Amino acid sequence: MKKELKNRKRTLSRLMTVQIFYQYEFFEKKQNLDEIKENLIENYVLFEGEEPQSYHDKIDKNLINNLLNSIANEIAEIDENILNLQNNSQKIDNVARQIIRFATLELKLFQDIDFKIIINEYVDIAAHFFSETKVSFINSILNNLAQKYR
Repeated sequence: MKKELKNRKRTLSRLMTVQIFYQYEFFEKKQNLDEIKENLIENYVLFEGEEPQSYHDKIDKNLINNLLNSIANEIAEIDENILNLQNNSQKIDNVARQIIRFATLELKLFQDIDFKIIINEYVDIAAHFFSETKVSFINSILNNLAQKYR
């Protein structure tokens, strides 16, 4: 999956969106979101050991902008829904939370995209970061959220 990610424009765009928003929150929203976005796109490292390079021609900028512009209006409701589904014995770390947030955003707003495609995309992104157990956990949460929004 990891090697083919580079050739999947929308998946790569989703991955970058997750990472852009992760950085934005990591810096406590004190850095400009557009600056973080441009810096990440211009100096991106997809695989360990790879030199930073520009990904401007490998992404869907409209998708990234749409997701980043939409999250502010939806984040409180999305976080509440995630919290309601969260198993108290398993905490959701910040990267997983971003993955779940953006998948939920798409499930809610992009009704024209089959929910299975959205879930599959974000499960693939989760696999870029986590072990199979954590990926299964994320998949389970996304399936529950899909029932709510679809």
